[in-house]
Amino acid sequence: AFDYWRGVHFSHWFMWTALLVLLVLAYPVSLVRDDDAREYQYTVFLWARPIRIPFASITSVKAAGPRMGGFGYVRISTVVLPFVLRPCIGAEAFVEEHSRALDQVSQRSAAQAIAKAAQLLREVS
Repeated sequence: AFDYWRGVHFSHWFMWTALLVLLVLAYPVSLVRDDDAREYQYTVFLWARPIRIPFASITSVKAAGPRMGGFGYVRISTVVLPFVLRPCIGAEAFVEEHSRALDQVSQRSAAQAIAKAAQLLREVS
């Protein structure tokens, strides 16, 4: 009874094999924050180049799910697609670090804008 394969068996085997291949290819390798470019760089197994996630496209970053031994999941919502990851520093620490990084980037942007305006004023006068 177990040695007879029908079409449904082959289709299920193909479906689960394709799903496994897709999961392996989309396996996350790293998430790096680039403050100068104002983005996260999310690298998956399939692509050598990182997927760039600009800070401007992130709508929310919050802890989600159970906290297992101090570590949990973080839900990052963007204008395109939300995704969930499990940072090695822990969910709460990641959310705090993200908030601090955004504050630093906005302060640096404001300081650069003021310096540029001052330079333009010096050039005009």
